Amino acid sequence: MNTDQRIDSLCLKGLLRYFGVGPRGIVTPSVIRLNHNDIEYLKFWWALSTTVSNLAERTRSRPREIAGVVGSEDIIAVGEIPGTLDACETIRIQSRTGDPSLFAVIEPSPTWISGPNRLLALTLLEAERSILAAERVMAKGVFQSLVLEKAKLVEDALRVSALREILSSPAGRSRLTPFERKQAGKARTPLYRLAYAAAELLHGIGDIVPESIQELFSEGVLQNLEKWRKFELATALACAESISNAMGTPFILDTSFSSTRPIATVGRFKIWWQKTIPSRPNSLLDTGELMVKNLAFTLGVSEGSGRSDLLIESNDIPISLIECKWFEDASSSHNAIIDACNQTVRYARDLCRHRGGKLQTILNNSIISLADRGTAPLVLNNRSIGCMGLKDMEMGELDGWSANIIATY
Repeated sequence: MNTDQRIDSLCLKGLLRYFGVGPRGIVTPSVIRLNHNDIEYLKFWWALSTTVSNLAERTRSRPREIAGVVGSEDIIAVGEIPGTLDACETIRIQSRTGDPSLFAVIEPSPTWISGPNRLLALTLLEAERSILAAERVMAKGVFQSLVLEKAKLVEDALRVSALREILSSPAGRSRLTPFERKQAGKARTPLYRLAYAAAELLHGIGDIVPESIQELFSEGVLQNLEKWRKFELATALACAESISNAMGTPFILDTSFSSTRPIATVGRFKIWWQKTIPSRPNSLLDTGELMVKNLAFTLGVSEGSGRSDLLIESNDIPISLIECKWFEDASSSHNAIIDACNQTVRYARDLCRHRGGKLQTILNNSIISLADRGTAPLVLNNRSIGCMGLKDMEMGELDGWSANIIATY
């Protein structure tokens, strides 16, 4: 298993374990504990998945694959019978009106209303609703560009005239029947096969089917993350699970993955992903920091707020920073550690200025998380800044660190 696969596996295990469908840990929450928001965010990731994207793209680019059918329309004809006579209805109409020239006729009529077409339209409509429902929260995070891209793709697909006609009709928007689902499942056209696959995945998500949840996170989340983002997510999940195991309390995962909300909460502890940290004013910067800021300003670059990879709070007071460094070459660990130390000290000083807490305490509890720590030692003793690698997370080496911060805070 290469490094990419190991990171995917670590992320997937943490996500699946939260939903009670993955390999059990010391503390595994019950599926019963899942709330409405958990399911809604799962639907959102379904809407961003490759399965739905392929469906929307094919609908947009190949609308001619949408096949019309011949339906029937009930009409009242005067003096002639242009279609199939509905004898019972004809007798009722003539009896009620006293006019023997009126006939109830069933006339063939072309329509888009069919099981496969309704499944296609309603699946894309559900994808659009899921994106719009969560867009305000999730578009502010690391997935902003992805959200906008997928929203436009689904919107364009729903503009196809056949789908507009289906969704404008009460019959087209009504609940799908088991027979219509069966019809769609038997369709051989690639477009309908994609629609059926997307609908079945959504159905499995609603029922918390393990295979569906795994497929969702593989396609919807991990496939849309850069390697270094996945490494940050893996680190966040490892920290949350370690604290959860030490406390004996299940962690609550926020799968919106927004920087404005903690990604995980365990009792009094909150873990933030890409949390904004306001910089200190110039009057509190030391000579070196002020020189760097002024040099950048002369080149037309102004220093904004920093973003910590991971920030841990206890009772809303910052107690730890975790800087994640992803790289392909193990020899890069030396420079990565130096960069991470500089960032951690700066962020810790900024935090103490704006949020309170003690500088040395934050630094002692902080960790540098490396793809490969090379010759650097494993340090998680809470007496100086920690250092760990991907292999250490896989081995559960965070247990001592988490036990100490729980006992202290």
